[in-house]
Amino acid sequence: MKVEVMDNKIEIIPYDKNWESEFLTVHKEILKVLNDSSIRIEHNGSTSVPRLSAKLIIDIQISVTNFDKLKSYVQNLKKIGYTYIPHQDDVFSAFLHKPKE
Repeated sequence: MKVEVMDNKIEIIPYDKNWESEFLTVHKEILKVLNDSSIRIEHNGSTSVPRLSAKLIIDIQISVTNFDKLKSYVQNLKKIGYTYIPHQDDVFSAFLHKPKE
């Protein structure tokens, strides 16, 4: 099934039981670069729901001990391929993504 959004197409694919293990792999990578800075790393979004079709993006929320250290978090996440997207909500919520290789 495809859902058209403006001129871009988003593909919705059937549930994949491997999404959870993909998240766990990324979880370990994030823990390694953030050390003790992260309180919680959660798999959220549609790929986290068993048996739900979804767009193939593993959404992750990272809760940290001190948001004033955003620059440091961004630098560390950059080491494992994440790109920071600055926006007006950065005072309480930053957005990073990992471009496709």
